[in-house]
Amino acid sequence: KQYDEDSSVVVAEQRYAYIHGAIRETVVKGEQHSRIDFTEMVDKIVLNKYSGLFIFFAVMYLIYQVTFTIGNPLSDLIDSGFRLLSTWLSATLPPGILADLLINGIVGGVGGVIVFLPLVVLLFLGLSLLEDTGYMARAAFVMDHFFHLFGMHGRSFVPFMIATGCAVPAIMSARTLVNPRDRVITILVTPLLMCGAKSPVIAMLAAVFFPRHSGLIFWLVWIGGWLIAFSAALTLRKTMFRGEAAPFVMELPPYRRPTLRGAFIHMWERSWMYLKKAGTFILAASIVIWFLLAFPRATDETSLNTDQSSSSQYVQTVETDTSNGYHVADEQIRNSYAGRIGRFVEPVMRPAGFDWKISVALFSGFAAKEVIISTMGIIYGIEDSDPDSEASIERTPIKQHLADDPVYSPATALALMFFVLLYVPCMAVMTVVWKELGTWKWTLFLAVYSFALSWTLAVIIYNVASWFGLG
Repeated sequence: KQYDEDSSVVVAEQRYAYIHGAIRETVVKGEQHSRIDFTEMVDKIVLNKYSGLFIFFAVMYLIYQVTFTIGNPLSDLIDSGFRLLSTWLSATLPPGILADLLINGIVGGVGGVIVFLPLVVLLFLGLSLLEDTGYMARAAFVMDHFFHLFGMHGRSFVPFMIATGCAVPAIMSARTLVNPRDRVITILVTPLLMCGAKSPVIAMLAAVFFPRHSGLIFWLVWIGGWLIAFSAALTLRKTMFRGEAAPFVMELPPYRRPTLRGAFIHMWERSWMYLKKAGTFILAASIVIWFLLAFPRATDETSLNTDQSSSSQYVQTVETDTSNGYHVADEQIRNSYAGRIGRFVEPVMRPAGFDWKISVALFSGFAAKEVIISTMGIIYGIEDSDPDSEASIERTPIKQHLADDPVYSPATALALMFFVLLYVPCMAVMTVVWKELGTWKWTLFLAVYSFALSWTLAVIIYNVASWFGLG
């Protein structure tokens, strides 16, 4: 009461004051003095409660802008390589299920994820450089006041930044929060943030529908995720977890010059996880999705011209400009196992501008968000195939397919970006939430509220954007 501060803050301040005084009386400062002066000089700007926030968001915008400027041409180059591989396989292999699996299932699915590796690598490189300089600790200090405005602890910044790579270790890092209420809130809102799995999907949509401003759009979606997470945290704090967040005390390291070797090591560790996931889990998921999209096989076109449900208007649009072979391929996936699932949930997703193909891709995203791209690649790969043709097939890039599909528009893309950002986390995240909190109650709550939030926001964004002429 005497100091008008929390007791832990007063004790920490007195302890550090004693240590600082003892060091000042006993330690002779040599060459390090200039470095400390430099650190203190920069911190006056970086740690300012006004300029500090602006600098943090400006630095993140710069990283995203550089990522897209350099990464998009590299992604297109890798995409060309996979298209050449698909064309060669089409010309070499005899038509059949095996060729369909290799071309549309494995190459189309896994290749669609690997295409965005340059964007992931550059993003992780930028974040590694920030960590090595010592800036991230200062960003946590600056964000502490901002976090408290929304009922969160300043230490929650650590899971928020780790979530840029993956939400699984981010949720596990919430163990450092001593207060159980702060910990539960952090765990429940962290999956709403941009992660390494969502980034390629959102990056692809931004590059296709907003090519001149893809970096800006990606940055705005990233900020949107943070603002939505803050709003969700404040709502939880005011309703289910009443009380004040605990104070945040931390020691700031001096600024250091980052080494390329250290930055590349950190970048490679995260990028290798992405590649490893593409070569194992996503490969298996792509094969399963291919099976669901390829079966049951149609014996003739008439057997497929059934069940003209809510998707008929989209099919009719495609039919007007396509050949009979394309129509058969389109009907094949419409009436496949996955197509039936997509058409079943389509009425729920239609208000957000999503058709059954998007619904199938989103459904597959429960396994892992990168699988959304794999599913789109498989769907459009099968559509490219003429079942009666033995000639080589020139594959169309998935980006071009999205741009040409009449279902998609900038409004649809914006709604889809935020839906992917917010909807039910992948199985790995749901599992770690259950393990960390020790009950399925919060896991089920996370699934329900994240889907309701993503659907509501997607419907609003789609209709507002369409009203402004982006439909």
